[in-house]
Amino acid sequence: MSGSPNFRCGYKMTTDVVALASELTDVVGPGNTFTGIEAAEYGHDARGVVTGPVLVAVRPGSTEEVAAVVRVCADRDLPIVTQGGNTGLSGGAQPIDQQASVLVSLSRMRELESIDIADSTITVQAGATIESIQNAAGRAGAMFAPDWGASGTASIGGAISTNAGGVNVLQYGPMRDQVLGLEVVLADGRIWNGLRRLRKDSSGYQLRQLFIGAEGTLGIITRAVVRLLPAIADHQTAILALPTLDAALPLLAAARSGGRTVVAFELLPEVGLGTAVDKFELQRPMETVAKWYIIARLAAPLGSGPTAMNDFLAEAAAANLILDAAVAATTDQEDNLWMIREMIRPVELWDWVGGYIKYDAAVPVGRVVEFIERVETLTAALAPGWLPFSFGHLGDGNIHLHVLPPIGGFEPAHRAALEAAIDALTLELEGTLTAEHGVGQSLLDQMTAQKDPLEVELAWRIKDSLDPDGLFNPGKTLPPR
Repeated sequence: MSGSPNFRCGYKMTTDVVALASELTDVVGPGNTFTGIEAAEYGHDARGVVTGPVLVAVRPGSTEEVAAVVRVCADRDLPIVTQGGNTGLSGGAQPIDQQASVLVSLSRMRELESIDIADSTITVQAGATIESIQNAAGRAGAMFAPDWGASGTASIGGAISTNAGGVNVLQYGPMRDQVLGLEVVLADGRIWNGLRRLRKDSSGYQLRQLFIGAEGTLGIITRAVVRLLPAIADHQTAILALPTLDAALPLLAAARSGGRTVVAFELLPEVGLGTAVDKFELQRPMETVAKWYIIARLAAPLGSGPTAMNDFLAEAAAANLILDAAVAATTDQEDNLWMIREMIRPVELWDWVGGYIKYDAAVPVGRVVEFIERVETLTAALAPGWLPFSFGHLGDGNIHLHVLPPIGGFEPAHRAALEAAIDALTLELEGTLTAEHGVGQSLLDQMTAQKDPLEVELAWRIKDSLDPDGLFNPGKTLPPR
């Protein structure tokens, strides 16, 4: 079906699911194939927000088993959705409503195969969690840089498929910058072995880049070679109270001056910080109350001690860029700061929150403050009573924006008008509507405005070339033609 539409229409519900499950069990072994209610559980995302119909869920234990599963599905013209840790926020790991699918879970494929200290790499199966890779790197005296709140459950395959980021992107880049090689099962069941460990390779197309951020629409990532970095020799984390939001960008410039290395630079609002401290019985890091705070992590050469952070804070205070600051003096204090940052999401803070607008937007760093302030203006004009709630990776321009409706209900027209206005503002500021959570199915309709028609055409040419029958993750990522 080359030139297939965005949503496939080939599968017929009259297919014998029992026979399909039996054939897949022959591939993956007993206890690793699920139908009925058990299969349906795989169709829910972790938040219970996105649900899709699952014919059969299957847990292969090797690349060869994944390839065999794909061949079975290809023979029957069945769509395939791949799932890693199921921590995604855009519905990319669930079937769409219109398309009952075979769900391939990589939860059995968690092996950390090898660490090469000379090459500073680790080779892992796609189901390995981010935390397990971080821990293995730490035991070897190295560091795997990506880090975010769900690292204990998020898988490396899913992180690569969405080009995930996290708090350390400012210094080390997103997942695309960590991947040196991939192994991928293609739509015809063949296995492409691109598990290279080279830092430099100018031998033509770097095919791995096609699969990074593709959200499983072009192939199933089964193994990866990712780079390791020297462990941070010395670092400190501090929370800084801002006099105004306008101080944030000059403060970032001050942090980077003098050769200092800024690993993370996170924005937090008082309305979230105060609520998180109270609800989860966390330690309030300072008595000073401000509307906005920054959590900054600075790295420094071994043996430099607190000099880098102390010098930065002294310069920031002299320039009137901060009202107050508190430096984490112990591991527990640092963990407390990052726990506040992790629990500051509205879904964690308020049980009543529902129907809110959520963005994983990014704009050029120099326009972040403008973006936040203009969203506040738009909200007051278009949706009176709604609360803009921004936090996140200010240092790399990626702001997690939520606009919360008033308690007791809201006018749907207010939500629609505000969402359209924020979309337009994001694109006006040369930004993106999704920076690290992927498109999935939740943001698919909004991608048409963001993507140039030629870009959409080229993306579909790649899709048609690698997956001509549209088996992999239909109805995701690619805007309609």
